[in-house]
Amino acid sequence: MEELVIFIIVLGLSFYFRNHPSDGIGHYILYILIATILTIIYRALRYAS
Repeated sequence: MEELVIFIIVLGLSFYFRNHPSDGIGHYILYILIATILTIIYRALRYAS
């Protein structure tokens, strides 16, 4: 289940980054935010099962 969620998020991000060229620091912050969200989702799914 976690793999599916991560796959969908990564797929969405790849489309987003293809449509929005790199803008430096904004992407760095976005990556940190995404990593945090993924960690929270992963832990929530692990504790739920």
